[in-house]
Amino acid sequence: MIFFKTIDEKLNDIGFIKMDETKYGVKYQRVNNECNYIQCLDLLHKASRKHLIQSYQKDLNKDGFNNMIGLTIYESKLAVRKMKQMGYKEIR
Repeated sequence: MIFFKTIDEKLNDIGFIKMDETKYGVKYQRVNNECNYIQCLDLLHKASRKHLIQSYQKDLNKDGFNNMIGLTIYESKLAVRKMKQMGYKEIR
């Protein structure tokens, strides 16, 4: 019997599948069937301790760029919790 879900399980519940995890970051992907694109969510470690959360469309648009995709508050909170779990320290 499971009482608590891990952060990865909670992200999986909302459609994000973990693709890769190293000490330098973790990558998730989610398929949006309604708009026909794949959303990438990258949590990246930087030596400067100004770590990044990036959410973008996997494919390039007609101008050769990836479209940014906003995150909900819940998705952002899960991302920050995952980064803290991975040991990322923040600076202010």
